[in-house]
Amino acid sequence: MTYGKSHDMARRVGEECSREYVDVESSPTKKSTIASIQQLTTLVKGLCSKGNSIKSDICSALSKTSIKDVQPKDMTGKGNNKISKEYLAENMLALIKFTTALDPIITEGVSMIDLKKLSAPPASTSGFEEYIKMLEDRFQRVDSELENNSKCLAKMVSSLQSIHDNMKNDTESASIVPNTETPIKEAVPKMDPYIRHKDDCLDEDVAGSLMKFIKDNSSGFNNDILYYGQHGYKFNGENLNAKPLPAVLLNLLEHLRPQLTKEDSTMNSCLITRYKNGYDKNQLHRDNELVIDPESELLTVFIGASMNMKFISNCGLRSEEVTVAQGSTVVTSRKSQDYWLHSFEKCNANKDQETGESFSISFRHLAPYFINSTILIGDSNTKFMKFGQGRGTFGIWMPGKRIEAFRIEDIPDPENFGPYRNIVIHTGINNIKHRDRRSNCSLAKELENKCNSILHAYPRSRIYLSLILPTKLDSLNYRARELNSMMIEISHSHRNISIIDHPISELSDRTGCLKPVYGRFDQVNGRPLESDALHLGKKGYRIFAKSIKEGIFGRYNNKGKHIQVEGNKGAAGKGNRNMFGGDRKPPSASR
Repeated sequence: MTYGKSHDMARRVGEECSREYVDVESSPTKKSTIASIQQLTTLVKGLCSKGNSIKSDICSALSKTSIKDVQPKDMTGKGNNKISKEYLAENMLALIKFTTALDPIITEGVSMIDLKKLSAPPASTSGFEEYIKMLEDRFQRVDSELENNSKCLAKMVSSLQSIHDNMKNDTESASIVPNTETPIKEAVPKMDPYIRHKDDCLDEDVAGSLMKFIKDNSSGFNNDILYYGQHGYKFNGENLNAKPLPAVLLNLLEHLRPQLTKEDSTMNSCLITRYKNGYDKNQLHRDNELVIDPESELLTVFIGASMNMKFISNCGLRSEEVTVAQGSTVVTSRKSQDYWLHSFEKCNANKDQETGESFSISFRHLAPYFINSTILIGDSNTKFMKFGQGRGTFGIWMPGKRIEAFRIEDIPDPENFGPYRNIVIHTGINNIKHRDRRSNCSLAKELENKCNSILHAYPRSRIYLSLILPTKLDSLNYRARELNSMMIEISHSHRNISIIDHPISELSDRTGCLKPVYGRFDQVNGRPLESDALHLGKKGYRIFAKSIKEGIFGRYNNKGKHIQVEGNKGAAGKGNRNMFGGDRKPPSASR
């Protein structure tokens, strides 16, 4: 059974009926033929009406503006009432496409039947009975196909209606109790609180030399904190000056490197925290200072009396506890700090009981320029952008990395890329270049949802929406300008979202199309590559990269206010306390 055959039959029946004059009064068979046509029309119109009703219900349940925006995966959301099979979603879309296509075809075919002409005397009676018999045979075939179709479609309609009712119930129940918490507080984190925990990592000689070093430098503790590192560090409002790591700490780090995921990871600072007795403990906190490398690991080793290290997820639904004794190590990631809190306290701590001292020695990779850490999430026009130092890079004061996202739906979840301070998103052109594209409203809504998810996870980050660049195709530029205007609207409604507006007037000609000089060139003849309407060449690339860097470092935001980016060259150290010190308190402050 194919829908196409049923369409063709209905069309041919209508055309043949319209070419003949039939005497309705003189033949019951002819009356039956017209009744069959009317029955067919009623059935199809009812089918189309049901399809339109399902379209409206599904779009409403999924918050879509058009059925073209609905994908099969949209029908397979999580939750007991939203689970549906993939094939069921595909059948739903097939039903809608069938009814949408069937409606105009049948309407067109039936419109060819003029009842007045059918009631007029026949032009010729020759072969009339044979003609009527042929029509009856064809209508029997049409009725047979429609009967088979209707049984199949009835099952789909029933199943889909059940799915829709469940979705509607979910929506209604969700609206009863408003959700005021951020998504990161709603769900258990997808990552563990620590990467690795191992006991007995220090032999007696290493532990003894380390304890001797700490005792010899006990006068250097400030609020139970002793710091060594390549760069200065602001901790709890106090400036900790840069001091080179002594040999004993460098040797300790080399001894513990096998505990790291990458043994050659950079570690340029060491923070030693002292816990004097049972009174001392560290309240729940995060090691989420912005000057810490967002892709790094934090390596902590413990010496002295045993302690309990507790981890609690943001939502409070999951917690873990490990006991750390002399020589124990715990490796955590900077990324996990935004999803978990942790604290330290003495084992069996009692105010009336004196316990031995404990020390945590934490190695980290930090630098002032990490407050401008940047991740570029972009399509192929960002492929050759490089982070690092030297010519052709963004420079040391804009460290980061690039990950691919050819379409808006490819933008990864926040837990997959980490807490970068600046998050640049440049994608969308591949969403709008195809005929079967989704509407710009749907794309803008998905982009806004992605941004909200990122900001809920990393509220101290700033998202920069890079506007779509001009192309050599005028029709594509029109759709790009429309989507760009929606991105600007998104930025106006969110405090931590800004726009990177590229010099369009410089890149485009009078018609708004990309100038050939800024596009790709044929390497053989040195002429502009006419077959590539989307990608930039070297000259266009330089303008594009410069525009992104200026957007980050600070010229003007989307509201016309000047931005001072902390840590820009010549401005290092001008950030506020929380920017450098996170939300952690030293042990002495929590007694």
